[in-house]
Amino acid sequence: MKLKEKDVEVGYLYLTSANQYRAVLAMKGEFMIYALSLEGTAPFTSTMHAI
Repeated sequence: MKLKEKDVEVGYLYLTSANQYRAVLAMKGEFMIYALSLEGTAPFTSTMHAI
């Protein structure tokens, strides 16, 4: 089911058809900025070293 613009609000999480969550950060008309879910991915590891 595709959500309509009027049904989406900034600051909420939405579950996609790919079973991933998206956090809506900002919207302007049909343009949306969202953060991707990292579920099911390997943890980040630090590769930077102090100089």
